[in-house]
Amino acid sequence: MRDINDHVSIRSLRFSMRLMGMWPVEDARDQFISNILLFYTISTVMIAFTIEFIDFYYSWGNLQAISYNLPGTITVFIELVKLIKFTLNRSEVVNLNAHIERTFWKMTYETADLQILEKCNRKSLRIIIAHLFFSQCVVWLYVSIPIVESAGKNASDRTLPLALHFNFPYTQSPYYEILFILQIGFARILQHFRLPNQQFYEFRYESKTEFFQEE
Repeated sequence: MRDINDHVSIRSLRFSMRLMGMWPVEDARDQFISNILLFYTISTVMIAFTIEFIDFYYSWGNLQAISYNLPGTITVFIELVKLIKFTLNRSEVVNLNAHIERTFWKMTYETADLQILEKCNRKSLRIIIAHLFFSQCVVWLYVSIPIVESAGKNASDRTLPLALHFNFPYTQSPYYEILFILQIGFARILQHFRLPNQQFYEFRYESKTEFFQEE
């Protein structure tokens, strides 16, 4: 008999949710750090949504530009809604996490029950790997499109992954290279904010499986 607290899917979930301020804390210092992490997460997503919305506004009437912008705008908007909903119900979510960890993760299971939960762990790992793979593909797609479109063009015709709509010579070196690197880093940060949300659904899936197994 042993518990499932060492499952890789659970450990990665716990780590990711702590980075977003979604995990229960034990003292005032940890609560302060958790609040800062949550504020940073929400601020970053709001900045991303503002950038995407401005680009969408200036792309209106250009079907190609809208089709390039719309998936990113919708994705960021969905993440922003999730974060706002979580913030409004933060105490309930944190209490749920604490209850699940105390009631399910740290209790000992018989061999038959443990085999079922290990199967859930393997399924969760496959979901995490698939999510990371496809999210990396999306980031590299956004990175590669400006590179391909700018190949062989003059410096004044170069484009960035996220279009800028103000009077600034961002197509000239070294501004173009600096902004390109910053936008790639920003996209990767936003990409990793999606992981805890995805894992939270796996968290509910595994906890429900454990609950019904107990029944």
